[in-house]
This record gives sequence, structure tokens and C-alpha cells, in this order.
Amino acid sequence: MRKLQVFGLHIPTAPRYVVPFFVVGVGLTLVFVFNLMFAEALDRALRYEYGAEPWRLVSYIFVHQDIAHLLLNLFGLLAIYVMFMEHFQRYRLLLFVPLAGLAGGLGMHWLSPQVYLMYGFSAVLYGLFAAGALGEALSAERSRRLLGVFMVIAVVLKISFDLYTAPPGLAVTAHAGGAVFGLLWALLAWALRLDHD
Repeated sequence: MRKLQVFGLHIPTAPRYVVPFFVVGVGLTLVFVFNLMFAEALDRALRYEYGAEPWRLVSYIFVHQDIAHLLLNLFGLLAIYVMFMEHFQRYRLLLFVPLAGLAGGLGMHWLSPQVYLMYGFSAVLYGLFAAGALGEALSAERSRRLLGVFMVIAVVLKISFDLYTAPPGLAVTAHAGGAVFGLLWALLAWALRLDHD
């Protein structure tokens, strides 16, 4: 397997790892650019709005408030790739993204109806992190299991802390929905042995 070594990390560069993450990152960037070109028409059509069209429970993941928001989400996607790419190779990431987005949208809709608007990819990132962390915790290698357990505990504590301390309007329940979906995905993948080729 081809690997790239960066800062002591051995990062696989095989297409089955790279292509799905590249497709998602380019897709997010293209939607942002098209949104700028068309006077934010995509923003108005895709962002989450409480009580609006059902597709917005998923489509909000593709729009961002500004370039800084997009870059932060792209950096998060890159970090997920470096840490957990083997759990999301081939088609799995492309299936995971809209489902985690939907879980975040439903979490927001059911638990935070007072939040009217929502943008961004962070619910999916929370889901990816939770799924990757639990995938590591369920690994056969002891060192990976221990690190995975710590990461699962960290994401649960972070979301719990945010639920009680986040300022109004922050999409914390969307983050929680994405993370819960990620944990369920990892459990299902482990039970079905989808993590192993």
C-alpha cells in the first residue's frame, strides 16, 4: 500500500482512501464558489430553516456562512482523513455523509426548534469523529483500542459540555445527532465486519 509520510504519520494514498474524501471536499468547495457566483441563491435554497422543505434536513451540510467556516470544515475533514480514513474507504464515506447530515438535521429539528437557521458540515464531522473513534475502540490492536476509548469519551464529554454551555443559536443538537449516528454506524460496521476488507 502506498503511503505518504508527514510529521511521522504514515498516511495511505491509495485511491480507495483518497477519492471519497477528495470528492466530499471538492463538493463542499464547489457549492461555496457557486453560491458566491449566484448571489447566495444556493444558500437560500439549501440552508436549514426550521419547518421548511424536508430536503433542508440534509442539504444544509453543503452551505457555509463564509470562507473561514468552509476552511474550518475542510480542515476538520482532512484531520478525519488522517486519523480514520480506513474506516471510510470507497463508498462508505459517500453513504455516511448524507445520513450523518440527516441525523444532525433531525436532532436540530426535534431538540432545538428555537434555532431557525443552520449551515455547515460540523454535524457530519462530529459523526465521522465518533464513528472513527469507536471503530478504533473496537479494533483488535490494544494500542488502537485504548486511544479509541479515550477519543469516544472525549467526544461524549465535549457534546455534553456544549449542550449545557453553548450560546443560543449554536447547532449543538445537530452535533449530537451526527455523533449518535456515528456511534451507531461504527457499532453496525463492527457487527457486520464492514470495517474489514
